[in-house]
Amino acid sequence: MPADPEGGRRRDGSFSIHAEGDFGTVQFDYPNAREVMDAFECAEEVTFSYAAAHVSLLGRALQHSVKICLQIESEGFLSVQVMMPIPESMAPDMHNGILDFKMYALEDEE
Repeated sequence: MPADPEGGRRRDGSFSIHAEGDFGTVQFDYPNAREVMDAFECAEEVTFSYAAAHVSLLGRALQHSVKICLQIESEGFLSVQVMMPIPESMAPDMHNGILDFKMYALEDEE
């Protein structure tokens, strides 16, 4: 999202994740605020669906992540990079590890 002319962040726009399943729906809305995300760029609103089994594999990683990078291409290809902390007891001289998840959007059933 481009910065406003005064040099700050634009206040409009948000990032939302909406999930539907057998047990109901859930939606997470993230404001365009530095405390929540470093950067957000989106030329237009997009909607894609992904297999729940694939997305659920991300759950545990996201719960323990230090930071994530989420990218969705125009055709719906999803790439999520998850920065995971490495316990100091395992490797005191090592940095965080990165997990990379990639998946295609489900095709429309029209």
